[in-house]
Amino acid sequence: IDFEIPIPPIIMAFGTDTICARDTVGIWVEGEGIVSYDWSPAFSLESSDTAQVNALPTETTVYIVTATDSVGCQVTDSVIVYVSGAPTTNAGDNAYLQLGVPGYLYAETSPNSTILWSPPEGLSCSTCPDPIADPQETTTYYLVVTDEFGCSVSDSVIVYAYPTIYVPNAFTPGGNATNPVFYVYGHGIAFFELNIYTRWGQHIYHSNEQTEGWDGN
Repeated sequence: IDFEIPIPPIIMAFGTDTICARDTVGIWVEGEGIVSYDWSPAFSLESSDTAQVNALPTETTVYIVTATDSVGCQVTDSVIVYVSGAPTTNAGDNAYLQLGVPGYLYAETSPNSTILWSPPEGLSCSTCPDPIADPQETTTYYLVVTDEFGCSVSDSVIVYAYPTIYVPNAFTPGGNATNPVFYVYGHGIAFFELNIYTRWGQHIYHSNEQTEGWDGN
């Protein structure tokens, strides 16, 4: 009696080693004479019955593929998809700074991560965890932290910049070299109006220009 023993097919499964959480990755199998495929676990696959499938694992997962040829012989192989946990970050609490008075931002991040603050304007450093902030207007700074696998997470912090105003309570008009003109000092003042009255309520001076001081006349 002559009979032929079918030779099982040979397959090899492939896929990306490490992905970020919530990423999709393609995994596939190669082999000749295959007529059907069955991947498992199927719950984290977009489909499970083709040579190439898209996987959406939320944790490191071993995917097993069973391949069947035209005479019913089956063979299995597997591929591991490692999932990197997202890095952690905290851009800190919102800050309130006087214009011209710098303050620090403090970022909490995962080890072995890179940092990028944006926009860089008003910051002493855009790639360090604790830059000095000195914005000229209220600014939202965005912090992006990327781990060694290229996985990123972001957070933001608002730096409220408010003007600093100093109004002298005395001056010495009449040509004296010491403080002869009355000025209002400050940074970041968007609207300025100065009115001066005598002690009896008589209006004697008005200006909308901060740089124009009153010389007493």
